[in-house]
Amino acid sequence: MIDKNIPIVFLAILPVYIDGYGSGTELIDIKGESVIIKNAVKSILKKILREYAIDINALKNKYAKSLGIKNAIPLPLTRDFTLIPLKTRKPMVLKDSAYGYIYYEKIKEVFDNGIGCTLDLGNYKIKILQKKASVDKHMRNASMMKTFFRNFKYVPAIDNKVYEMPATKGDIALIYEEIIKIKFKIEQM
Repeated sequence: MIDKNIPIVFLAILPVYIDGYGSGTELIDIKGESVIIKNAVKSILKKILREYAIDINALKNKYAKSLGIKNAIPLPLTRDFTLIPLKTRKPMVLKDSAYGYIYYEKIKEVFDNGIGCTLDLGNYKIKILQKKASVDKHMRNASMMKTFFRNFKYVPAIDNKVYEMPATKGDIALIYEEIIKIKFKIEQM
């Protein structure tokens, strides 16, 4: 069960330093109100992923290669609730987290401010320690992840012999055509 201090839907999970304690987490709810929790972002994220029944290792294995990334993958929790990892602080200690997780669908605009950028989430603004181009890349990854899930259809294996047949040139041409369409859509973003 999720901790009573952790809302089910939120704008951001941000790493913070708590005086006299160390590394903690700031959770910003939908209204823009924040709660400080004396747990690291990683442990809060594990609780949230457990609540939504998401296996982060399975996501990495299945989609990270398709997105061309190894770490910092977007986390689709529901159809309209995807978290994207963005650098929100400079860690003081080697093992401390630098990345927070932001509600992708609530990002209204990204403002470049020279050394980083600022995300406008409507009633809340978050400073990010990454260039706008890097934030845009994370947002494209989240958009592609949402597309993977939107297009996912379960097809029961009725006849396994179909999967053992070799691909024809026509099959390969259809796959190539779909890849070109996807590439075009990505370039248009």
